[in-house]
Amino acid sequence: MTTTQSDPSLRATVLTAPATFSTTPAVPSRPASGDVLVRVAETGLCGSDVTMYLGRHPVNRPPLTLGHEFHGELLSAGEGTRARPGDAVAVFPALSCGRCVSCLRGATNLCPDMGIVGAQRPGALAGVVTVPAASVLPIDPATPPGLRVLIEPLAVALHAVSRAGPVAGQRCAVLGAGAIGTLVALVLRHRGAKAVHRVDTDAHKLSLVGTGTAHHGDGRPLAELLGGEYGELDVVFDCVGSAALADQALGAVRPGGTVVLVGVQHGALALDGVGLQRGERAVVGVQLYVLADFTESMRLLAHEPLFSGLPESLIRRNAVSDVAEVFDRLARGASTHLKETIVFTAKENPC
Repeated sequence: MTTTQSDPSLRATVLTAPATFSTTPAVPSRPASGDVLVRVAETGLCGSDVTMYLGRHPVNRPPLTLGHEFHGELLSAGEGTRARPGDAVAVFPALSCGRCVSCLRGATNLCPDMGIVGAQRPGALAGVVTVPAASVLPIDPATPPGLRVLIEPLAVALHAVSRAGPVAGQRCAVLGAGAIGTLVALVLRHRGAKAVHRVDTDAHKLSLVGTGTAHHGDGRPLAELLGGEYGELDVVFDCVGSAALADQALGAVRPGGTVVLVGVQHGALALDGVGLQRGERAVVGVQLYVLADFTESMRLLAHEPLFSGLPESLIRRNAVSDVAEVFDRLARGASTHLKETIVFTAKENPC
């Protein structure tokens, strides 16, 4: 891992090559028609960011200005948003064409021309970003400031659970106790799941949020970890993105059950075709979220105690100068928090 700097006043942090950051001038351009400027307050870092950092993402490769889980302050007015300059805002980072078959039926996350702020378009590590006005959503003042960075990952969890259909009364398992896996477990609880089994190799991560039944994965197969529940579950959510886990997850669900692939997949999966077909089991994918998931996330974090009451100690906040160190820690799996974020100050991204 290397970091290059040419001037301490530079503010945009760019991933120029795998595990290599450079700081460059962050002078925001004048917004084009339909765009607005947002000063970033904080951005979260997630598994897909780390995959891009390592150069292993199936689509997005350096050079990139990362950061898609962010909130901040609207700096310029624009048609298409209810927010006004000075408002605290969240940014819906998924950009779609609005014209294709998927967009016209409301599945904007499946747009073939979809782009992401933080991948195809410079993201929050630029400090100040130019985004479509329609992507800017005013944050309810009731939302705890320390939890606003969870708006985007909670939207992922909401969309993931929706892919399983109604979950009230269902027996579920969530593989992975990172931010997405933990939020999926909370959404399942909120939507009335009968049982939620949580599996991770990190006992500490499992203990951060006490919801569901925790199973510490110490190298044993899922069949052994889940005991009598294996083969009887209604839904299993794979929030790890491990090809090795996918077939075990399929074996964990009952005939007619569903496996939801939430974590980023990196290639082909080897699945039990006989069990899939004869048991009429289903394997479904998850691609980001749609606007309804995002706005529901904002509502829950403002008004639902299960989410708005989450302790801010789950989040480790870091300075912009520590970006390289934070990514290195995440890549090594050494973070002890549910979420790592980068916090900006006015000095670091003045306009």
